Amino acid sequence: MTNSTLFLFVRHGQAEGNVSDLVLGTQESPLTDLGRKQALERTTAIKHLNLIAVYSSDLNRALETATIIGNEVRVVPIIDRLLRERFVGDALQGRTNEEVKLLLTDEYQRLQGMRLADQLDYRYSMAPDAETPREAVDRLLLFMTKRSLQYHDSDGPIVCVTHGAILGNFLALFGKIRFEGIFGAAAIGNAEVCAVTFDRSTNEIVDITLNLS
Repeated sequence: MTNSTLFLFVRHGQAEGNVSDLVLGTQESPLTDLGRKQALERTTAIKHLNLIAVYSSDLNRALETATIIGNEVRVVPIIDRLLRERFVGDALQGRTNEEVKLLLTDEYQRLQGMRLADQLDYRYSMAPDAETPREAVDRLLLFMTKRSLQYHDSDGPIVCVTHGAILGNFLALFGKIRFEGIFGAAAIGNAEVCAVTFDRSTNEIVDITLNLS
């Protein structure tokens, strides 16, 4: 028994909106056939790890991914809204990434010259209602704090199906990928896994491993 909990953060499989290169945010978009295949292949790669629980964002593309994983390992997914995608503002959600880049060209350039602390708190002029990258990351940290206490007697990993923007923001904050664009971070591939070791005695991140397979 250790003081740490292993979280396997999985981005959902390919959604229809991903094919169209949309900034989905909290909008719904179902998985494609490829997305379902990706979820099944990812399950095959991690199901030997003695998974003790499967959690999912409440958005359908994540929940469908979690359900595929859960069916394979015989664990019923549990919905937790702390895992939902970062809300990037009503004016930007549903547009293509290219359209957003054109609309926010000047602000994109300004963002790149900022220190990380300011990037994390930045709000685009067209999306004052958006959740900042820091606010999104704080949700993931709160999720880990709560669940690590809940499963303090278990040593197996917890699967957490979430989304590209919030996961990218988290990885950028901890220096694992560069910070850029409307999502605030370079893209995380569909169904990719990020393993995070969380110390429940200190509520700190001990280790982060990308592209676990």
